[in-house]
Amino acid sequence: MRTKKMLTYQIFCVLLLTLLCNASPAKIIYVDDDAAGANDGTSWENAFVYLQDALADANSAEKPVEIRVAGGTYTPDKGAEQTPGDREATFQLINGVTLAGGYAGAADPNARDIELYETILSGDLNGDDGPNFENNTENSYHVVESDSKDETAIIYGFTITGGYYFLPWGTSPINDPFNQKIGTGMYNNGGKPTITNCNFTGNHTNGYGGGMYNDRSNPTLTNCTFKNNRAENSGGGMSNNYSSPFLANCTFIWNSTSTEGGGMYNGNNSNPALTNCIFSGNSASYGGGIYNFYNSSTTLTNCTFYGNSANKDIHNPSPQMHKGGGITHNGGNLSLNNCILWDNSPDQIYGDATVTYSNIQGGWDGEGNIDEDPLFAEPGYWADVNDLNIVVEPNDPNAVWIDGDYHLKSQVGRFDPNSGSWLIDDVTSPCIDAGDPNMTVGDELFPNGGIINLGAYGGTAEASMSLETGGLLLPDVAFIYLDKDEQAESFQSLLESYGCPTTLIKTKNVTATSLESCDLVIVADDTYAGHAWTDYNGINAIEDSGKPIVGLGDGGYDFFGKLNLSIGFPYGAGASLNSIYIIDPNYSLFSTPYTIDIPQDCMLQLYTVTDDIAIYLWPDIPETVVTIGAESSNLGYYPLVVEDNRYFLWGFTETPDKMTETGKKLFINTVIWMANAGWENEN
Repeated sequence: MRTKKMLTYQIFCVLLLTLLCNASPAKIIYVDDDAAGANDGTSWENAFVYLQDALADANSAEKPVEIRVAGGTYTPDKGAEQTPGDREATFQLINGVTLAGGYAGAADPNARDIELYETILSGDLNGDDGPNFENNTENSYHVVESDSKDETAIIYGFTITGGYYFLPWGTSPINDPFNQKIGTGMYNNGGKPTITNCNFTGNHTNGYGGGMYNDRSNPTLTNCTFKNNRAENSGGGMSNNYSSPFLANCTFIWNSTSTEGGGMYNGNNSNPALTNCIFSGNSASYGGGIYNFYNSSTTLTNCTFYGNSANKDIHNPSPQMHKGGGITHNGGNLSLNNCILWDNSPDQIYGDATVTYSNIQGGWDGEGNIDEDPLFAEPGYWADVNDLNIVVEPNDPNAVWIDGDYHLKSQVGRFDPNSGSWLIDDVTSPCIDAGDPNMTVGDELFPNGGIINLGAYGGTAEASMSLETGGLLLPDVAFIYLDKDEQAESFQSLLESYGCPTTLIKTKNVTATSLESCDLVIVADDTYAGHAWTDYNGINAIEDSGKPIVGLGDGGYDFFGKLNLSIGFPYGAGASLNSIYIIDPNYSLFSTPYTIDIPQDCMLQLYTVTDDIAIYLWPDIPETVVTIGAESSNLGYYPLVVEDNRYFLWGFTETPDKMTETGKKLFINTVIWMANAGWENEN
């Protein structure tokens, strides 16, 4: 195989290295409560053992700074400048500083998994908290605080728990000058911090916002969970005052209050926007899921409310006081689109609301609304804490919420978060393809019917699949490879995650395996080796099957050469480019079935890093060949090319873990497009 000498590419690399060398990298500070070295934060071995010491170091350092924290439990009263047992101590966010949890630490410096290496910021200063907020009278007032911080104050990958404050009943808030009774998990006072992949759990106050209180703050929260937080006044999970937070992919589970807003309370001109969020098992007197009050406007898009209850007010047991199991709206505007509200008690929505393209139990006036069982995979339920097999009413004193799975059942494919795989049901939810037709389907996998699903997973890669395929076949794939099992399995995983069943077949077994049941054959990169094919019987078996063939990297190039094709050996050359130049952005390959966003310069990055093999065809391109993508540095070489409407060379050698999201979608497009004779639309 020939190798090109690309002077321009080499010059680019030199310039890039120069820029990287001259750039000012972020300072990294390490924290590990088990570190036994110098404890100066300079490495995992010498990490600070107290997070407060790292924050003090970051506060005085040139920004940006990243604080990496190993799994463990950290309390805000520990550190050089802290007083043990000080309830007013808090972890204060800092502009220009990223606080990142979930690291393994010195044992495995590059490993990070926020679930496996749970990093806990705890207000339990004595380490003696029990269930149901027991033994927490000495806990921190606010575990985390953000005081007038901007979006560069970032916290990522932490469990925030154990915040607690009780102002004695009947005591005026005037006697609480430090606002200890609000936001015991996290208190945001002005600003707009960035909060990602954080879990707020077990925080309690007789004030406002057990999990979080936002006062004149507009934080951005992504992939966060609020679970089992309580506020006796309002907003068990979150309370907003003159605040407009944005929440995406967040979950509110089993939060409670004696008054308004078990999951969330919005008051005093607060205008939160929520998308792809779930409220389940939250309870209050008004608004088990959300309470909207006093000129506050809430916008909900693709949200799911299930099992929330408005009947747990210990001060007002009268049934007429219990309103809005899902949502109570009392002022301002409430807008819902593509939402599901089901099995909330005593009702789904109390008050005025603009609702469109949503599934509301009991019905609701509005364009596109339905009233049908959403067929969740496994709905949550209230159970007796002493026997979880006994279902009880939400107001039972022993009731505990057992959360469920709110993916929609599908006869084509439903994502199972426990196994990470796609399951097939015997029924299909009416909420699939029932959303706003003016919205895009986003990241929904094919088949998706071209219309977004309702509920929290609509528009995401976990959206349940549709019965409507638009006539396109999801092919059964035969993946032919030599011996690199892990690489083959990575392609199998990618293909099956997009609904394409894939059988792995080693080259030595091809002649003994029928290809009749498959719709397309992929020849792997590792088959280029000289001993991949002991004879031509395996090659002939693939060719004689009549199936479309996608050849990957050097293996595909070598295979097509053995078939004497123009897109095979010896008509190519190797390089190491991760981007391609798209020859014709209007080609149906870029919209079948997923729409690939192609920039104006037609340059598309498919990999983070890879080698490639490209066919040299310029200036004479055979009539049997259609060029799809050219090398970015040399437009006469084509790593993506089709011949005879049957053979497709995907000239890149790396596996899916090196693909960009765009690269994955284009690869899947290639497989589906080839299996469905997509080229016919171009003729």
